[in-house]
Amino acid sequence: MRILILALPLVAALAGCDTGGTTIVVRSKSDGEWIIDSRVRIDGGIARFECLHSATRRCHYTLFPAGCTSSSGSTRCSGQALDQFSMAVDSTRVLSGLSDFKLCVSHRPGQMRPDCTLQKG
Repeated sequence: MRILILALPLVAALAGCDTGGTTIVVRSKSDGEWIIDSRVRIDGGIARFECLHSATRRCHYTLFPAGCTSSSGSTRCSGQALDQFSMAVDSTRVLSGLSDFKLCVSHRPGQMRPDCTLQKG
């Protein structure tokens, strides 16, 4: 019985079953047209970013510490991003050492706030 229990995760993985991790999907439409479609898969501190579609042909990512928010003009963190980068459509980027972060992604370039809105100016 002990061998069967230990073998179950292996059998599930071989069968294509997901055994853990988190997937974040960001999709947005405007006037019936897709403006952004992005997927991030996080498992074991490794995050895989996929830019599937963007109206500008680039996905712009900003990563903040988990729990970082801003509301009514006040920020509940330093507002300092952990990382900021952009990627072309149909590209993938893998970052390690990320286990818990807040994701902001947009089709527009610019400095993001922790509430995922673009800073003006």
